[in-house]
Amino acid sequence: MKKIISLAFAAMMAFSAVCLAAGDGAVLNKLQKPAEAMIGMFDGKTEYAAVVKSFTAEAAANFKQETFDSVKKQAKEKFGDLKESKFVAFQRLDQVDIVAYLGAFTKEKIVNLSFIFDKTGKIVNFQFSPIQAQQQPAKK
Repeated sequence: MKKIISLAFAAMMAFSAVCLAAGDGAVLNKLQKPAEAMIGMFDGKTEYAAVVKSFTAEAAANFKQETFDSVKKQAKEKFGDLKESKFVAFQRLDQVDIVAYLGAFTKEKIVNLSFIFDKTGKIVNFQFSPIQAQQQPAKK
């Protein structure tokens, strides 16, 4: 009897977890599109107009065409060409959501590509930072 009750409880918990995760999944799907559009700027697949339409009004006012071109140029110089990108994390916080990808570039092996969204699904900020492996101290 205890096994049946335990099994029923486990099934109920699994079902409720799936139902609750479904809501976050829809939000994630919505946020991935602008994040991936912005990642597309690294290989020239995305133009400024497609990127900036996903920004909040304040962020768009600070991210002009010149800034877009500068970010692309600096990323190319620092990271090289984008080889691939993979989704790695989704965080839901009280005021913002964060979507993170890891990118593999020709000059930097791993770059963290993070996008911060407000609760309306608009980008408020982003960050591209290389991830360096820690050097092991030489054994004596």
